[in-house]
Amino acid sequence: MEDDVKKATFEAIEKIGTFYRGSVINEWAKLEKCVELIITSHLSGDPQTRGKIAILLLGRMTFHAKKEVINTLLVNYNELYPNKQQKKSFTKYVDALGGVNRERNIFAHHILNTTDEGLQAFPDKIGYVEYKDGSLTHWYTQELFGKLIERILTIKDETMTLYNTLVPPANRK
Repeated sequence: MEDDVKKATFEAIEKIGTFYRGSVINEWAKLEKCVELIITSHLSGDPQTRGKIAILLLGRMTFHAKKEVINTLLVNYNELYPNKQQKKSFTKYVDALGGVNRERNIFAHHILNTTDEGLQAFPDKIGYVEYKDGSLTHWYTQELFGKLIERILTIKDETMTLYNTLVPPANRK
């Protein structure tokens, strides 16, 4: 690959890869705030107290810890749906949260593959390289990226449905 072509390809990978990264993290941040809304609303009906909980506790928690809190709320504190079928649905939801969190971490923590392999794979796919006991590239086509964004948006919608179902109207102020 000639130097000018290599440079242009590198710049295109940086531009599209950064767009992918920003889109995933932006949509993820919205989803995470919805999860936090369920937690704070379960703990208090007072908006000021909910704000303090968000700032003092949730802001210091990993998403994994928040996911575990949601799981506990759904399985142990949900009087509306105590049956086994509903618990399976909650388990599927919590598992989906974990799955998209793992993919979000790829975009948040790994660098774009701009090696010769990455340059040759472009424009069909873009890779994010994980360095742990060697290197592993996580490849994304435009289609896979779109499906990930769709999954995040779907889970966000499911989260808001749970919020509207589980949180008493008095706690939604």
